[in-house]
Amino acid sequence: MYISKSYKKALFIMFAIPIIYLAIWRIFPAFYTIYLSMTEYNMIWGNSPVFTGISNYIDVLTDSKFLNAIKLSLLFAIIAVSIEYVLGFVLALILDSSFRGKNFILGILIMPMILTPAVVGVIWYILYNDRIGPLNYFLSLVGISPIEWISSTSTAFMSVIIADVWQWTPFIFLLIFSTLQTIPQDIYEASRVDGANWWHTVRFIKIPLLKTISITAILLRFMDAFREFDKVYIMTGGGPGSSTELATTFVFKSAFKSFDMGIASAMAVILLVFITVLYSIVMKYIRM
Repeated sequence: MYISKSYKKALFIMFAIPIIYLAIWRIFPAFYTIYLSMTEYNMIWGNSPVFTGISNYIDVLTDSKFLNAIKLSLLFAIIAVSIEYVLGFVLALILDSSFRGKNFILGILIMPMILTPAVVGVIWYILYNDRIGPLNYFLSLVGISPIEWISSTSTAFMSVIIADVWQWTPFIFLLIFSTLQTIPQDIYEASRVDGANWWHTVRFIKIPLLKTISITAILLRFMDAFREFDKVYIMTGGGPGSSTELATTFVFKSAFKSFDMGIASAMAVILLVFITVLYSIVMKYIRM
């Protein structure tokens, strides 16, 4: 089959543009980060990167503060995703029926997911504010003393989790709800004929059929929650103290406050490897 030169040129341009984009904005930064991770380089000093091998990785993996930040990231992801899954699952079961106003409720539920994490961070920072926050105002109306939501080490961590749950529960809900909508009604009718009640339908039909999408949703959300940055940095900046110092905020501070690009790059590579492993697990379950 004859293909004109102009058509070949158009195909070349069509494929070349995304390849160039990936090379400039994805591939090159990734390899440059790996290179910096094996150098001693501080932007304040103004000198060129000096190759140091794997010494940065040794320093990072023996840094108790960084290891604690990874632990907090894991704890954040586990708690947040667990709550999001339970709430999303329950909401999906409740709304898996026809009633008046259902579409309006669905629209309200997915609104938080549409917002960017930075905007969500600002919203919840205002809600939690000790002086102007409406949460403490409403608590005062019922005689409850003001709570230092994000300015106390005892409450800040759960406060940022609540904000994440508010934003991403709709994601879990949509995945489970959309899967429930694909289950043939004949299965439900047959179960009712056999005498199954609502709980039997949930236990023996819905839960087994939702197993694959549940695992996928949990793993996808876990990967995303582990690298949470925007909301936490805007709401607490990793504080007070190190109570909300996640791995991502720790890397950011190392890079753009201490300007130690070598150490920060080593941290970023370690986190990248961890996320890649999680991604491999996700793909394994998706293919099953």
